Amino acid sequence: MGKNLRIIILLSLYYYLLIWGYENMIIPKWEYQGFVNESSPENFIMSCLGVVITILSYIVLDKKDTPSSMVMNLFNLLFYIPLYVFIAYTKTVSSFFLFCILYQLALFLCYLYLPISFRPLIPRSKRYFTFIISFVLISTLVINGIYNGFKIKLDLSDVYENRLAVRDISMPSIFNYIKSSSYFVGIIALIYGLKIRNWSFVAFVTLIQLMSFAFGASKTQFFSIFICYIAFFFYTEKLRLWAPISLLFLISISIVEFKIFSTSEISDIWARRSLFVPVKISYTMYDFFETPGREFLYLRGSVFRFLGFEDPYATQEGFQRLIGYMLSGKEATNANTGLLGNDYAQFGWWSLLVFPFLRVYLLKMYDYCAQGVDKRIVVVLSIFIAFTYISGAFFTVLITNGILLVNYLLYCFPREKRL
Repeated sequence: MGKNLRIIILLSLYYYLLIWGYENMIIPKWEYQGFVNESSPENFIMSCLGVVITILSYIVLDKKDTPSSMVMNLFNLLFYIPLYVFIAYTKTVSSFFLFCILYQLALFLCYLYLPISFRPLIPRSKRYFTFIISFVLISTLVINGIYNGFKIKLDLSDVYENRLAVRDISMPSIFNYIKSSSYFVGIIALIYGLKIRNWSFVAFVTLIQLMSFAFGASKTQFFSIFICYIAFFFYTEKLRLWAPISLLFLISISIVEFKIFSTSEISDIWARRSLFVPVKISYTMYDFFETPGREFLYLRGSVFRFLGFEDPYATQEGFQRLIGYMLSGKEATNANTGLLGNDYAQFGWWSLLVFPFLRVYLLKMYDYCAQGVDKRIVVVLSIFIAFTYISGAFFTVLITNGILLVNYLLYCFPREKRL
């Protein structure tokens, strides 16, 4: 069987099972949160058209076999196919589907045809890599000790309550930046420790990641530990289609759980929260600006804020907090999303000319910095880079969440061969 045919079969099956899970497990339990059944023939036609475009782009990108193409295809699997499932069941604003398609095509075409290249203009050194890793890990340990008493959490209960409690803690800004960047630094450090077989260092990083999970209550950070171990010990070049196969496995066991135990815990943890909530938030952000008089952000809530411009939604504690309140009814809830939603909130339809280029530029930088790095490290990082781009505003992801720092660490990563 040809590889293209295998991709078509796997992604079509993934779409079908997501449709089944959305209708039978998510809508009945989470209808009060806006996951409704408003399906119509027109909705399904738009949904299928979007999935066909997604599958074709996946086939083209898969042939590139680069770190950035891996991230792009994770966008297809983790965002676009769930998005078109959501569109199949939701009576969305008519122009939303057009914006989705145009954004996806703009990102895809920018990736294929923009001539972006980089030169080694800044120094690279193993000493810089070692210093940054050591500084962030030790600082994170100290921060966890000061503010959370070195606590370790091994379960997923009460994560949202813990997250709200942490938000109320007053910390110096530099501590917040270190705490945020430790997420990716911990991933790189853990899999690097596995690579050099330094087991005491591996245990040290694992403990810090568990402490950070107990303090920040990030489920992604918790699962990153297991994904690092799985990727290091089991990934091979023969598993090029690992991403759709892994997602099919997850949705299959969630359906088995639902059929045998009449529960949907697995689906609630990963499918609803990781796949459909970002999609739902993106649509809510788009729909928000359909109301006359709503003002686009024009980066005043992020980049231009430091130049003295005022966020038009500052009185509501920011745009994400306002959307979070609209979705959950809770004033303390932030609605975080990246692709589509937050991009549209900045410039409206003009975002199609801005953000696809910016995202592709950063992805090409990722390719350049990751040259010669162990493929297992790249696979793990690509998973969480994709999740981070989907879940966070572009410039927040770049600075606060540490995407630029990740690129520099890869640039300085100790390689077996000199580039």
